[in-house]
Parts: sequence; structure tokens; C-alpha cells
Amino acid sequence: MRQLDFIYENTANINDFFISQCVFSEKNRRKINLKYFTHAWVDIDYYRIESLSRFSKEQIAQQLIDFIQDNGIPYPSSIIDSGNGIYLKWHFSSYVRKEAGRKLEAVNRQLISLFADFGADTGTHDASRILRFVGSINTKAGSPVSFIQETGLFYDFEMFCDEILPPIPEAKPSKVLSYRAEKAKRAVLATRAFTRQDYAWKVLCDLEKLIKARFVGGEVLEGHRDRYGFIGACQISIAFSSYPDADIRQEILTWAKQHLSSSYVNDELRNYISSLLQRVSRHRRGERVEFMGKKITPIYTYKKDTLINLFEVQTSEMEQLNLTVLIDRRVKYDRKNKKRRKGALSADDKLSILKCAIEEAKSANEIINQSYLAETTGFSQPTVYRLLKKL
Repeated sequence: MRQLDFIYENTANINDFFISQCVFSEKNRRKINLKYFTHAWVDIDYYRIESLSRFSKEQIAQQLIDFIQDNGIPYPSSIIDSGNGIYLKWHFSSYVRKEAGRKLEAVNRQLISLFADFGADTGTHDASRILRFVGSINTKAGSPVSFIQETGLFYDFEMFCDEILPPIPEAKPSKVLSYRAEKAKRAVLATRAFTRQDYAWKVLCDLEKLIKARFVGGEVLEGHRDRYGFIGACQISIAFSSYPDADIRQEILTWAKQHLSSSYVNDELRNYISSLLQRVSRHRRGERVEFMGKKITPIYTYKKDTLINLFEVQTSEMEQLNLTVLIDRRVKYDRKNKKRRKGALSADDKLSILKCAIEEAKSANEIINQSYLAETTGFSQPTVYRLLKKL
């Protein structure tokens, strides 16, 4: 992000210059390397809609603005002329970490659905998407990529999600005939409910935190590689199983090379993931296996408590590393109680705590941002954002 000014200065009038919409930890755009993101987006290809192709770009932009205002959609932070079409972007008030990557894609899919009548490109929802950079030239259209409007608006990510994603409908009161039937019904109704893919993605993020904390240089030592490598591969397989075009084998190898030795990845890991990839193929064909009377995916899955015991996760690690899945009940309840206590504080008390955190960060030469302040104070990022506006 620090290089954006340099990019702006050096891409003026360059033909067909594209840039990724998220920040990655490696020099590729594989989702497994997603580091954080700063905005949501939708690519409007209005010229593909016959009834809209006769309008000028300025007229289309005004139609989009009217549609946004009439339907209560948050106003875009920027409206961009891409040369052929129009980009709409909504910027967030702080960086959002990779754990929320799937939620970003859900938001982008919903934006595509909302702007479907304007020709929203259905293939631009994923985190690895690239779009044309402002200042470059779209050679197909023979025109520059430029801002139509910049509003300077920023949104809290969670609040933006609440605005965009459809609400969870409430089930009508009725007699519960079967626990399983009721559970299945609620799973269908809850469009933003927990999914196995979300669980696997968060487990993978917890594993990465453990690796960085336990091993110097972030590379797993001999004697531990099988455990971390195989469990990590299983989580990647589950997390990407809903993406039919995802190259899961390559995603596993990309992740493994960051945390395991090259010799291990090129030899042992490649050999034992072959059976796992066969199970992924079976899962994608719709096959299920029976386990304790239930039909489940053939991909290896692990309960939370099993993983905590397998990796010997200590309570201190759960708290200090801010793990999200690999935590026991006590830590989970402590976090809830802490949130309740924070909620009981007055606005002045919260402001005082935030000021102290800022002073401590300055004295320690820490980079001060919303994410850092939320972590040190225990407040949510929306709360920190509101408090900062009062300073």
C-alpha cells in the first residue's frame, strides 16, 4: 500500500495496466496467500446490456447513482471509468485480515446480484481479481481509466456487510417435530450461517499463527512436519472444495512451501496428499461417506477439541495469539465476559482507555491503526473508529 503513490506517478498513460484488489503475502495472487484487503468492488459491464448500450457513460453513472440512492445501498467511495465499463468501490475504514476473505467474496457476490440489471460481471467477486489501474490506458476502448467521482467515504467492514448481505429470515414459530429437521431448516434459512468451509479457513489461520509463534523463521521443524502439513492440507481442501475451478493441489503446495522445508514438500508431502486429492475429487462429484449414522464429506475433518489436543495448544497461546477456533470453553467465555464488561463502560471511560493505548503505542514506536488499537484495548474496530472521531 505504501507504493501506491509511486505506482500512480509511473503508470500514467501505460497501456493495459492491472492491479490486484487485495494484498498478498507472496508474489502471486493465490487465495492461500491473502494477507488483507481494504475495499469491496463490482465491475459494471453495462455495454453488454442492449437497452443500456445507447447511453453515454455519464448517463449510466447517473443511473447507477439514482439506483443506489433509491435502494438504500451505501454510496460508493469511488466511481471509476474503466475505459469500457464502470467500477464501483467501497473503501473500509481499516485493513481487514485474511480470516474475513470468504466474507468479502460473499459481499462482492451480493453486489453483483444487486447490480445484475446493469451488467455486473459475475466473474469479479473473488479475492484474487485484478482490475485496471487509474491513469493507465484501456487499449480496447482507446481511452484512459479515470475517476468519475471520488467521495472520500469509508465504511466499517462489519457494518457494511450488515448493509449489503441479505438479512437472516426468522423462522415462524412451530412445533419442533425433530431436532435434526429443525437444525436442517435453520441451516437453510440462515444465509450467513456457519459453514464447514469457513471453519476450515479459520483453522488454517490459527495454524499459521501457531507456526509463526512456535518456530523461528516460521518454518516447522523436523518431527512436526507431518502433523502441520497434513492437517493444513486437509483444511485447504475443505476451504476450497466449493470452488470448482480451484487448483487445490497447487494451493496446498503454495501454502506448504511457506511453512515447511522444500525437500519435505517436494518429496513426502507430494506423495501423501495424492490420497487426499482423490477424496477431494469424490467430494466434488457429490459423494458422501457414512460416519456414526451421518453422511459426511469424504475429505478428512477434525473436531476442534481433537485439533487442540493434537497440537497441544496452551491456554496462554489461545489468549496471546488471539486464536479464533482453536480455543477452549473457558477462553471463549472469558472473551464474552470481557466484551460485556467493555460494553458496561461509559463513553468517557472508553475514550480514556483509547488515549492511554495511543500514548503507549507512540512511546513504543508502534504503527498506530484501528486494528492495532482494537487488539490492545479489547474494543471492537467499529467502537475504536467511533472513539477516534471524538479525539
